[in-house]
Amino acid sequence: MHVIELDQLRRLSFCAPLSNPTLARLAERLTLRRHVAGSTVFAQHDDQHDVYFVLVGHLRLTAYSMAGREVVFHDLHPGDLVGELSAIDGRPRGTNLTTVCDSELARLEAADFIRLVREAPDFAMAIMQQLTRLARKLNGRINLLTAPVPARICAELLRLARFNLIADNTARLVPAPRHLDIANRINTHREAVSRTIGDLQRQHVVRRGQNELVVLNVAALQRFAEGEPLPTNGRRLPSES
Repeated sequence: MHVIELDQLRRLSFCAPLSNPTLARLAERLTLRRHVAGSTVFAQHDDQHDVYFVLVGHLRLTAYSMAGREVVFHDLHPGDLVGELSAIDGRPRGTNLTTVCDSELARLEAADFIRLVREAPDFAMAIMQQLTRLARKLNGRINLLTAPVPARICAELLRLARFNLIADNTARLVPAPRHLDIANRINTHREAVSRTIGDLQRQHVVRRGQNELVVLNVAALQRFAEGEPLPTNGRRLPSES
């Protein structure tokens, strides 16, 4: 059995505030799971309630609508926690969890999770903070989905750009995000994404390269995300000072 070291857990954002005794109890109950890219860790409607900590890799939470359309909820990276909702209420999974690249997860059985919540106040507080972040993120998604489609697309590109800044007003996304992935995340269609990115390129806000998307003007992208109309008739933006 692979042992997960305390120092490895301590580097995870969720575990950082935990006391040494709580962290040691957590480490004793975790088991390491490795998944290759494209694997399903759990599927929507699975009656499985374990909790997972992301140690290495990139995972994605998705679900399918009644019409069979895939909807992307959000991506998970090292330090993130997933699965706590089913562990708390005992209901089947509401989403699919799949790996975008080779990933390592630490699995905590639901019974051990509940025991830690009941017996370790610092762990319970960390879970409450996690649920608060989740609620705020979902509230942001609801607000986003009321915006016009071009603004939603710009907001998603802005979110990605902020994780990949190479200068104050420039970002480089490698690999370039797939138009279908953006569409699934913001509840639109791929053609709308292609059209909006084309408009942004004509405004010199973004530049498409080989397997990359460079955001040349993050400030302008933010204005469009906040509701400023995106020119679509060839009119150029005024130069940034």
